[in-house]
Amino acid sequence: DDGVTYGHLGPAPEACVRETKDLPADTPLAALYATEAYNLDGYRFHGLRPGRYRVRLYVKCGWPKGWKAGHWLNVIRLNGMTVRDPFDAFTAQGGDFNRPVTDLAFETEVGADGKIDLSFGLPAGYAGNGTVRFLNGIEIERIKKK
Repeated sequence: DDGVTYGHLGPAPEACVRETKDLPADTPLAALYATEAYNLDGYRFHGLRPGRYRVRLYVKCGWPKGWKAGHWLNVIRLNGMTVRDPFDAFTAQGGDFNRPVTDLAFETEVGADGKIDLSFGLPAGYAGNGTVRFLNGIEIERIKKK
């Protein structure tokens, strides 16, 4: 155990504030995209009740330099399982720098330990910059039994 009970994993990520004036007018939660954590190893959520959860990630690249397919790559893991390898922000945003990704969601089971670990890595052989591991927001939602 790494001793982290909740919050970011690894070294403190870097953060910044971005302009959101060019987001499409119908963007849900537009203010969420005004901040970004980058160079991000991951997050841990603790104290959750056992059960099934949906983890939704909100992502919008805020740095136009290098905005092209194959540059904004990372590997997303949820509770140790790879759920996206690679995740390419350019492709997910449809190549549109101003369009956020709002449909990146995964389901996971939370056991007796009450934890969800979300981690970001770089794809094997990726020679780019580690700061491409970025995120604007995370939503954790318990899925109610029917």
